[in-house]
Formats: sequence, C-alpha cells, structure tokens
Amino acid sequence: EQVYADFGGQIALIGYDAPAEARPGETIPITLYWQAQQPLQINYQVFVHLLLPDGRTLVAQSDKLNPAG
Repeated sequence: EQVYADFGGQIALIGYDAPAEARPGETIPITLYWQAQQPLQINYQVFVHLLLPDGRTLVAQSDKLNPAG
C-alpha cells in the first residue's frame, strides 16, 4: 500500500505491506518502506501498534531502535 507520512523533513514513510486478514495468535508480517529526505543525523526508533477498531485498545506492539542497523 502506498502512503506518504513526512517526519519533519528527515524521513518519510512511503508504503507498507501487511496481510488483509489475520487469525488470533498468528504472527503478522508487516514491512514498512522508508525514504530518507536527507542524511540522517540521529538514530531513530520505529514502533507499530495494532489497535482494535475502537482506536484505543492495544492488541500488540513492536518497537525497534534504528531497525536498519
């Protein structure tokens, strides 16, 4: 899926891949596609939160510090 979310002119989320459906207890592979807008001067952290349709109830999360290394 194509998206565009700019983070302060430093980096942009330009897309993602994720399954349309998942079963309870199943691992959900999610791939995020980033584009650097300029050389990055700081380390960054990426987090993904899976919420119920109410938009408040957290079901799962993954947090990664500088996931590209």
